[in-house]
Amino acid sequence: MLRYFYAILLTGFVSDQAVAQFPATRKDSPLYLPDTLLYVPRDVQLAYKNGTRSPDGRPGRRYWQNSGRYEISIDAAPPDRTIRGSEKITYFNNSPDTLRVIVFR
Repeated sequence: MLRYFYAILLTGFVSDQAVAQFPATRKDSPLYLPDTLLYVPRDVQLAYKNGTRSPDGRPGRRYWQNSGRYEISIDAAPPDRTIRGSEKITYFNNSPDTLRVIVFR
């Protein structure tokens, strides 16, 4: 039980020390989140700064999302154990950037 108490005490101490250095916890920062001492990862802070995400979790004013339309046709011949198919993908780039490479996985 005592070990558990020390773990909580140490975690609280480390959290308060670590949190003090992040802009989202300083009142003079535009990324300040009131009533919280939670750690905000750098990539999330960058999303707030870029306007793609808002601190309340909703998409920001500069949020975009790419999409794709898939057309798939398959022919299966069970007696011959053959499957033939084709696929057409139409990709929609809604980002403000030009995509030089598309990666398929």
